[in-house]
Amino acid sequence: MTVESASFVSGLTPAYPPGSDSISEGDDHIRLIKSVLQGTFPNANSAVNGVHTGTSAPTSKTAGTIWYDTTTSNKVLKIYDGSGWRTLVSSPATDFKLLGATNVGWVLPTSDGSANQYLKTDGSGNLDWVSAASDEIPSQTGNSGKYLTTNGTAASWDNEVSSQTGNSGKFLTTDGSSTSWAVPTDTDTGKLLGVGHNSRSGYTDVSSTSMTDSGLAITYTKLSATSTLYVDFACEAKLATNFGWDEGVTDETSQTGYIRLVYATSTTTGISPATDDDANYIKEQGFTLNSGAVVQLGFGTGYIWAVTGLAAGANTFKVQGKVADSDNGSIEFVDGTIRLMEVEA
Repeated sequence: MTVESASFVSGLTPAYPPGSDSISEGDDHIRLIKSVLQGTFPNANSAVNGVHTGTSAPTSKTAGTIWYDTTTSNKVLKIYDGSGWRTLVSSPATDFKLLGATNVGWVLPTSDGSANQYLKTDGSGNLDWVSAASDEIPSQTGNSGKYLTTNGTAASWDNEVSSQTGNSGKFLTTDGSSTSWAVPTDTDTGKLLGVGHNSRSGYTDVSSTSMTDSGLAITYTKLSATSTLYVDFACEAKLATNFGWDEGVTDETSQTGYIRLVYATSTTTGISPATDDDANYIKEQGFTLNSGAVVQLGFGTGYIWAVTGLAAGANTFKVQGKVADSDNGSIEFVDGTIRLMEVEA
């Protein structure tokens, strides 16, 4: 009887059964082959791909086919994914490497390394765990929002830059330990801290006896609580009359216009001159002015206000105007420019 005893494929004898064996033993050989196949591939409940070894790819392949390519000394393990070969590389002296290209790979270290270490190459395909040197980036743990600095020898994390919110026009300074925003200061008085400028095209007709916005305005963020602001405006300010004159000087043959500077809608505190400045036109005896005629008022280009005692921060400054008698005409503020300078007191 030549039916061998085997549990795996490697235990089968290729020469069995010989031709002289009884035909009645054929079913024993078939059962043995089934048993050996199930013992060798116990989990094979679907198609199983074998490993192809050689210098050329297998002609018959499906997704999962493995090819051990022996073409070069750096043996390459390739896995077919259904559309192409995906590759790992190995060498005769090492285990498989991480692959960057067909002939470039890196050998991983055999240990886990220590906390905060990183992988470093020796330039020959070998990776190892190393600790950061003094000239390398320090640990980021606990340093959120800080920035990297160096003393020329070692790098370190420094305190974060102070918040920029609400610090327009200030500069960054340090006391040697932390940074902060500061207002420019100087021991000399009269230092210019900032300037502002705004202009407009068009006109505003003011015929009210109450102060009314002229359309000339500027918003500025004051940097120092002790500084003085100087505000001036330039525009063409005209008085348009609604009456005709043909008699001697009376109340009806004159008109007065007023202007002032305000902030926070109507505040004049700290503004000099604080009272409403005025200019007027009075008809000379025997001179006739037709209805609708226009005369030039006396304020306009070069008028300057000083603003003191105002806290640091943003404010909108406006030029306002009014007339003494709304029946006798109006002020026209035409085009114009408003400018501002902040000077340290």
